[in-house]
Amino acid sequence: MNFIKSIKGNVITADFQKIDPSVILNKDCLDIFYETVSEIEQYGKVTTKEWNSLIGYIKQLDYQYDDFTDEKMYYLNIIN
Repeated sequence: MNFIKSIKGNVITADFQKIDPSVILNKDCLDIFYETVSEIEQYGKVTTKEWNSLIGYIKQLDYQYDDFTDEKMYYLNIIN
């Protein structure tokens, strides 16, 4: 079972209630989230678990991107 920790520190299971993506995701991530949800809804209703898992997945990708760009900028500073 997937668990997502909210900003207030409460643990919310991915099965019971939909998480508000605007609390967790930044503007760019929200655009990706809503675009993906609208594409998924063409094939049927998005379940609560899919909704929450998508939020967690996009947030994780955002963290990885931030780490990558920070590391890349560090090496650019050394070269210059």
